Order: sequence, then C-alpha cells, then structure tokens
Amino acid sequence: MPTAADPASTAKETTKGLLLHKNVVCTLQDGRTATGRLTAIDRLCNLILENCKEERVVHSQDYVQDSSAATTTTTTTTTTTTTTTSKVASRKLQQAMIPGPQLVSVKLLPTRDKTAP
Repeated sequence: MPTAADPASTAKETTKGLLLHKNVVCTLQDGRTATGRLTAIDRLCNLILENCKEERVVHSQDYVQDSSAATTTTTTTTTTTTTTTSKVASRKLQQAMIPGPQLVSVKLLPTRDKTAP
C-alpha cells in the first residue's frame, strides 16, 4: 500500500533545493556567525560552506589585548555603572563545516541584481 511522504523529509528536501549553492548566514549557539556559499548538507544537518567568513564578538573580560592576526572592530558600550569593550573577531576560511546541532538559524542572503549599476 503506498504511503504519503513524510512531511519532515519533504520540508528538508525543499529547504535543500532553496539553499544549496546559495550564499547563507548561519548563526551558532555560541553567538558566532558564518557567511558563505552552502555546498553540502548531510542527514544530521551539518553544513559545508565555501568561501566562509566567521565572525564572533569577544568581550573585554575574555581577551588579552595584543596584536593578533584576526581583523577586529572595537565597540565600547557605556552604562551608568560599567564600561565594557568588545571586539568583533573575524577570519576567512576556504571551507567550513558547521555542526547541525550547533545551528540556531540559517538565512538566505539576498542576491545582487547584476543589471543594477
């Protein structure tokens, strides 16, 4: 007797078709973001990104100020009682594997209109 397709697997296949070979932004549980071209997805929802840029916010209490190879952007937030400094550390990777269980969200980046100036 024929059975109906599993809605979860149908949704996964549709998602793969919409996102595969597109530029995406992945947010991980620890606050990191990874931006790159999605080239593969496995059954555990692990993602492979090409030409990936990983960014994370490092708070002042978590780092020792020195000259590092990573590109950093410093932002300072002042409240009535404390001042905190944080850096956005980024690195470029040719390929990155993003663990499925660590994913919070995956967003499709808008494509650039090639006819626009």
